[in-house]
Amino acid sequence: FVPDGFPSNLAEVKNLEEILKTRKQPLSNVIELDTDDELSESRISGRLVHLASGRTYDDEHCLPRDSMQDDVTGEPLIRLPDDRPEAARARLAEYRAHIVPVAEHFKRMGIWRQVDGRRKPDKVWQDILGGLNH
Repeated sequence: FVPDGFPSNLAEVKNLEEILKTRKQPLSNVIELDTDDELSESRISGRLVHLASGRTYDDEHCLPRDSMQDDVTGEPLIRLPDDRPEAARARLAEYRAHIVPVAEHFKRMGIWRQVDGRRKPDKVWQDILGGLNH
């Protein structure tokens, strides 16, 4: 399974490890997409979402064919309230405040991988796949 944005603090790490231990499923890889806050904020605040499917688009790299409409269904796309620039900044600050001990924990286990998320999406994807196969 691939959790997105989880675990984000040491308490969540411990809970996840306990769950995986009871299932006899060790965690094999943890991948962080490394970007600067300005780029992250831009990507978050430019995101468009088709709620029914979860498909995402953005203002810069993955525009829908028709403005504010899902390419598959033609249904409306929305911007989530949490994706507003001020909300994105707050989420990034929270992330930065808690990620260092999480990263250190997984680095000690030898399963932490960092991928340069500033590059084009196809290059980032290739690095993610490489990290999973590491």
